[in-house]
Amino acid sequence: MYHLWIWEEPSWRVLATYPTASEAYRQALDKLCEREGVAERFRVRQGCVIEKVDGTRFQVRNFDRSEPWMRAASFQDIRRVYRSPLNAM
Repeated sequence: MYHLWIWEEPSWRVLATYPTASEAYRQALDKLCEREGVAERFRVRQGCVIEKVDGTRFQVRNFDRSEPWMRAASFQDIRRVYRSPLNAM
């Protein structure tokens, strides 16, 4: 699943969901980013550190869906994503 997220105070929400990274998804993402004035975007990958609006942080360690953190709520209320744990220190 691929999700388009948009920031709405005080957190992110899913704007649209696509089953695959189709051309329609890429075009919709490009339009959304342009409309919202996004200067940079990247895919959340293993090793990233996610900081929530409440100040808590967790590192994306794997994408095993049986892990307790791997649920939609983990990807809500995101303030910032660090590409590396070293950048989060």
